[in-house]
Amino acid sequence: MTEHKSESRSIDALATDKPGAALDGGAKSPQTDPALKPVPPGAQRSTRRRRLLLGVLGVLVLAAALWFGIPYIVLTLSTVSTDDAFVNGHVTFVAARVRGQVSRVLVDDNDRVHKGDHLVQLDKEPFQDAVAVKKAAVDSAQADLQAARAQVRGIEAQARSRRWNLQHAMEDVDNQVSLLRARVAGVEKSKASLKLAELDFERARS
Repeated sequence: MTEHKSESRSIDALATDKPGAALDGGAKSPQTDPALKPVPPGAQRSTRRRRLLLGVLGVLVLAAALWFGIPYIVLTLSTVSTDDAFVNGHVTFVAARVRGQVSRVLVDDNDRVHKGDHLVQLDKEPFQDAVAVKKAAVDSAQADLQAARAQVRGIEAQARSRRWNLQHAMEDVDNQVSLLRARVAGVEKSKASLKLAELDFERARS
């Protein structure tokens, strides 16, 4: 007993001699208590990073759940499923005014449509090719029409020229006929003068 007491007293004395020692012999020092041990700055930073990563991960998980969960819930609430059910339906056959190949369907199954709504879209390429061919034919016909008009104008010019030549020839014929008549009249006058001269000669001779 005496040796133990002496050892405890010596330990207390050593503790009181150290700076920052506790006044109470029964109190624990900060170096010996793990709960009161100070946390280093690196550990605090790693703890904050872990908490931040956990928070970001939780937000991402929540966003993914909302992103994929809300459409699934909406689809589940708006869709009726059963194993043995019969649905009354009205089948209506529709057809386009012109024949063609369907390039796009603008409605889906069980969609409600109204009069005048576009249901399908036909391929435009065959119709565009046909329009291009018809347009080329129209352009060719217009070119032929212009050429025919030019030819008609040329024929009209030739007809006018020939008519003018005919009129000129007719005028020449009229002039020739007048000249011929004048010469015939001169011949007749010469004959009358000759006969008168013969009568005068016979009278003079008698």
